[in-house]
Amino acid sequence: MKTFIKIFILALAGIAGFSSCETGGGLDLDENYTETKTFWAGDFRYAENDSRFNYQVKALRVEETAHGVLYVEEANRDKVTDAKSIADEFEKNIYPKITGTFGLPENTGKKVTLLLMDIRDGYNGTSEKAYTQGVFIPKDLLEGTFSNRMAILYIDINPTKPGRECYTTIAHEFQHLINYSKNLGAVDTWLDEGLSTAAEHVYAGRQDSRVAWIGNSSNRSVMYGNNFYIWNGDWESSTAQLPDGTRISPDELTNYSTVYLFFQWLRIQAASGNTVYTDIINSGKDYRAVTAAAAKRIDPKFSNWDSLLQAWLGANMLKGSSGLYGYNGEFSPNFRHLNGSTLDNNMIALAPGEGVYSALEDDIDTADLPEASNIAYAGLDGGSKNLVPGDAGSFKGGSTLLTYNKDTSQNPSAIREGYVASKGSGGLEEIDAGRSVYSAVPELWQWDGAAYFRGKTRPSVPSRYR
Repeated sequence: MKTFIKIFILALAGIAGFSSCETGGGLDLDENYTETKTFWAGDFRYAENDSRFNYQVKALRVEETAHGVLYVEEANRDKVTDAKSIADEFEKNIYPKITGTFGLPENTGKKVTLLLMDIRDGYNGTSEKAYTQGVFIPKDLLEGTFSNRMAILYIDINPTKPGRECYTTIAHEFQHLINYSKNLGAVDTWLDEGLSTAAEHVYAGRQDSRVAWIGNSSNRSVMYGNNFYIWNGDWESSTAQLPDGTRISPDELTNYSTVYLFFQWLRIQAASGNTVYTDIINSGKDYRAVTAAAAKRIDPKFSNWDSLLQAWLGANMLKGSSGLYGYNGEFSPNFRHLNGSTLDNNMIALAPGEGVYSALEDDIDTADLPEASNIAYAGLDGGSKNLVPGDAGSFKGGSTLLTYNKDTSQNPSAIREGYVASKGSGGLEEIDAGRSVYSAVPELWQWDGAAYFRGKTRPSVPSRYR
């Protein structure tokens, strides 16, 4: 998120199938909840700086709890039949779990408003199947034109339906609201989104669809290093392409899959439950919030971003059942090896935070590896499930070479080249790109609309391969 001058929308979006609140029938209004109120809302078919973005919607107050007030868009009141179940779930489970981990919203009043409405996003069920499940608009917490001047979340009711996805969406957006109230948007996007994916886990437990995307055959970017750290870079642009020039669709989903895994790895390694998230949201606004929390909860050496990033990247491939280099059996993501012979001179261009894996057929002296600013290497021993640091002198044949960019900047242009070994998929394991150990492989796209809507006005960024 940015400051008030450039406010970004934080939303959870999907393509028909992921759901929110109950539809069908008609709303049986309690006579005690008939207050009508006019709200400002956003039309997400347009950029936020477009004069057509802001419009007003009339809504009926239908439920109220100690910490929440539910309104339903008057024009779509027939699409909500059980607002009470939503109010009860927010009061009994979502609110206490999320505030218990991330803290209370600051300077927003006692109650959160949930506005159930048909979010204008262009969805028609045929030619346009993308829709927005829920939205937090930061300017609602600020004084100014088009602000509702309250803590408010917008929850979609068309085409979404009731159940876990509805409530998980509220949990995700509620973290965004809390975070913005504390930091006024001056938080790196990946950090804020990481905490919101963590909020999904805090509320609902494991999110297998997030992890499944890593090994899905449609995921073309993760093998080439794409992850969360540069949130709006080449992989998320309309010109996204592989090193050989093959054009691919912008990949927002890998951001959410990898940041979810990273924040789950932090929780597992911290062995202190969700308190590591509490530490992070209260510790800063960039990577240093994470290194401070990791140094406190996991190991003092993780005060250094390079050490922390290296350990997590190693865990993704080693997947040890205990120790730093795995997920203690909770997750088993399907990251794949990259064959360096498919690249020019066995070199891969990596943005800050990105890393790739390649299988070593023979021993290699680390002194022989090409050097570049911020490019680092490590060896991953699949037998011992240990990580061999780059200063060890050599990496053994049969192990995996980890190549990554340790730069802490958020500059998508800070791209450096590193070496990739020539042996193809192999080493630790052969992975069928179309197979996943998770049953919930997402057939339908799901991403947080923060990135989706930012993309409409995002300035162009240099492409590493064009």
